[in-house]
Amino acid sequence: MQIIHIAGQENWIYQKDKKTYCTDSLDLVGYIHCCTIDQIEFVLSNWFDSTQNLVFIYIDSEKILSPIRFENAEEGRDLFPHIYGPINKGAIVKVVFADQDKGEKK
Repeated sequence: MQIIHIAGQENWIYQKDKKTYCTDSLDLVGYIHCCTIDQIEFVLSNWFDSTQNLVFIYIDSEKILSPIRFENAEEGRDLFPHIYGPINKGAIVKVVFADQDKGEKK
């Protein structure tokens, strides 16, 4: 199954040559926020500004080394994938910048 982490492009660019990818939320709340393909529009409309330069990081959930848990967000009904640790680059299958039609294959 593929899950998606949405972030600012600058965060990906800063870390793209490292062995793993992390976010501030890992330190703040203990996990990296992700969503399923079906949840992208909901996540964008509720947590992101349309003027942000975003990147969509597609992750193969079977290749990730850190634990993934599907959990409620703020007592909602939908379960969102949360990654409890860094994202190993071998699990990233595609990176798509919001202002591009095609992604950078990993």
